[in-house]
Amino acid sequence: MLERAGRIDAAAIGPRNGSSESQEQVCRLKDALKFYEGIMAAAKGARGLNAQGLHIEPAKQPRLFRFRLVLTHIAKNDKVIEVMLDMSVEGMNEAGARVLSLPELSAGGPIKRNIRLKNLERTEENMILSAGFRPLRIVAGLQQKGSRGPAVHKVFEWPASAG
Repeated sequence: MLERAGRIDAAAIGPRNGSSESQEQVCRLKDALKFYEGIMAAAKGARGLNAQGLHIEPAKQPRLFRFRLVLTHIAKNDKVIEVMLDMSVEGMNEAGARVLSLPELSAGGPIKRNIRLKNLERTEENMILSAGFRPLRIVAGLQQKGSRGPAVHKVFEWPASAG
């Protein structure tokens, strides 16, 4: 009887563990959906090149972060354009205010700076912050290659959830 009760308890606990994993996955997917819905809503009235959204999440290693930058190009034609990305992280360290440029943020390989996009492009990269650095905001600069138009600059506050 005790063995049977133990098997019943184990069988009841199994689905609960899978359920929590499923709930976490559903929450992540809902967050991603909300993120992209916001991007699409913001892009409705916009024309031209824009940095629509930036999502940052901590990775498993200390000071390592994964960022996802969504770029849009709303135009009358469906021409593929080339864009040069320049990104920096503004923050503080023990010496005061500091700005880390794209090469300083590289976590291993170089961060992709030349991006080809038609209407919507998402670029994902890892970045590493120096020890003692407390990020405050990210500045993304975009310049369309071959265009004489002004560069696009977008400032994103560093999310509290990223640490």
